[in-house]
Amino acid sequence: MGSQSGRRARVTLPRSAKSPALMGRNYLLLNSEKQPRERRGSFIYRDVSMATSPFSFTRSPSLVTTATVGSNRDSEGLVTPFAQVLRGLKDLRDQHSIITVSLRREKEESDVDPPTTPGDRGGQLEEQISKMNELSSGLQWCIAELEKMSSEGMAIGKFATSKFKRLLTSELSSYSDGSEEMEAVANWISSTFVERDSDDGFVRALPRGQRPRSGSVALAVQQYKRHVAQTSNLKQLSEKSLGATSKKRPRIGSTDQEELDKQLGNIDKWEFDVFAISDLTNSRPLAAVVFTIFQERELLKTFHIEETTLLNYLTVLEAAYLDNSYHNSMHAADVAQTAHSMLLSKVFDHQLSNLEILAAMFAAAIHDVAHPGVNNDFLIDSGDELALLYNDRSVLENHHISTGFKLLQRKDCNIFAQLSPKREYRSLRKLVAGMVLATDPHQHLNNLGAFKSWLENKQVHRTLGKSILLDDEMDAVMVLQALLHSADISNPCKQGNLSRNWSKRVTKELFAQV
Repeated sequence: MGSQSGRRARVTLPRSAKSPALMGRNYLLLNSEKQPRERRGSFIYRDVSMATSPFSFTRSPSLVTTATVGSNRDSEGLVTPFAQVLRGLKDLRDQHSIITVSLRREKEESDVDPPTTPGDRGGQLEEQISKMNELSSGLQWCIAELEKMSSEGMAIGKFATSKFKRLLTSELSSYSDGSEEMEAVANWISSTFVERDSDDGFVRALPRGQRPRSGSVALAVQQYKRHVAQTSNLKQLSEKSLGATSKKRPRIGSTDQEELDKQLGNIDKWEFDVFAISDLTNSRPLAAVVFTIFQERELLKTFHIEETTLLNYLTVLEAAYLDNSYHNSMHAADVAQTAHSMLLSKVFDHQLSNLEILAAMFAAAIHDVAHPGVNNDFLIDSGDELALLYNDRSVLENHHISTGFKLLQRKDCNIFAQLSPKREYRSLRKLVAGMVLATDPHQHLNNLGAFKSWLENKQVHRTLGKSILLDDEMDAVMVLQALLHSADISNPCKQGNLSRNWSKRVTKELFAQV
């Protein structure tokens, strides 16, 4: 029933990574194969606080010894406070060990060949060694407590989030040139990518006359209901799709099956053209792309999913996506394919279970379903019913999760029917919910702080030269959430023509809600 032997059952991906995305210096960060031209670096790497850190002496060439070269090199590039402190304490411990060994050697020499100068040099050295041992015990205790905090999953990412918010504020202040346009840009960035929290001072109450109108939301909801009504005759619609299905590729209303097969043959590549797929499937790219991914990864076979059931579900899911400029089924197909391409990187070989990969593909497919074409701030400020339903917390993301799972309840649409309900299905639902919630732009800095802290703590603990391993379920959750969020905002990293097309679409949608 799609069960696996042991919690961390591994999967060998069906084909080697063909994506141009390669491992970055943090192993789980993906970068383009081609070196990009010189450009402005990320604001989180321009903080100079470590230059004045009490631990900065460990970076001095005069103090670097054979025992500390590896740790110093491994600590370069750390930007999260928790990892910086932990690495600094470990560097202090290493330096302490070197000094202690030196003192002991000097005492041994003193015992063998007593000094000619007056005074008990041996006794002085013994006292210094004793004090150094006490210091060593204190350092070991601090390191153990910090590692315990990290292993118990305490919210160490909040340290990094607070720092990133401070750095972002500083960065945005440099944008200001006194013009209203630049101030508006800075305000939009801060209001979009920082959680709405009165303590942070980012919330601006709108006067009654300036509240956004909810008419467009109501219109979008009506459009969604029309889409659902159009899929009421599910059996006829799904049989029409399945009746022309080939053994290799789905035929989703294509006028040129040969060209569609050719385009879907690029499903593993970063430069995959989802716009071409949309044209070839009469604006039904999601069903074609996700069905192909499930076939390529053998998820149908592994979890005993019937092709008919999968096509049924993808049909109603695609119909539930609204005809927005950006947040439509083509965007969902693009995110699903991008996530699939990223997962083909060798860094993920034997790292994720079959169930985790299934959850990632499903989450990508549903992550924007029934999106009304306006953002969370619009829904909250206009007092929309969705905002009231989800208490202003990740309104759209909760709506997407709920809609995606509700559609499974429709006749002949439950693609997870063969999963064990208490173990596999609950685990999948938890994974999917976490991944989709992580796409909320307001959670960007929170998630970035948590992910960078997790990644750098892994980096501090790993053996030099070894890859970072996903040792438990929480590691997989952290990586999959970052992966889906990255895929969701990956448009600027695509080829020029694809990136420009997406930029035009998202700009059009954003201006439409003003």
